[in-house]
Amino acid sequence: MLLDLPTMTRENPIDLRRISNEVLKHLHDLQALKCPTMHWDHLLVPSLTSKLDSLTLREWGTSLTPPPLKQLLNFIAHRCEVLEITTRASITSAKKVEAKSQPNVERRVRLQLNQNATSVRELLQRTCHLLLQKFHGTFSITKGRGNS
Repeated sequence: MLLDLPTMTRENPIDLRRISNEVLKHLHDLQALKCPTMHWDHLLVPSLTSKLDSLTLREWGTSLTPPPLKQLLNFIAHRCEVLEITTRASITSAKKVEAKSQPNVERRVRLQLNQNATSVRELLQRTCHLLLQKFHGTFSITKGRGNS
């Protein structure tokens, strides 16, 4: 139902677009039923603005005389575009920051791996030796220098 739309709790382009699409869908449905929706602005605009989050409502502004519904829907469409662009920009900048910090993380991991390489190599040799003994009898593992 048109008046049962969910109320936004925070600024979000997805929820804002959902509200706008639902209003337009309901209006088209009512117009298909030959309801005179052309003069419902004084009813719909306050109802719709009550569903908006505080930041979007502040951007929209308030007045004693509600503007036409079309103007509000145009504002919401524009606001969705702005929020989608800023959301994408935030994600892109976060990825850039992460990419810049990545070499430091890789360097620390490499240092840690180098420190543990000997113990890992020894562990792998012992594990391989035990597995070979279990499945194929007793074999000796060469250490790479011709020793057996």
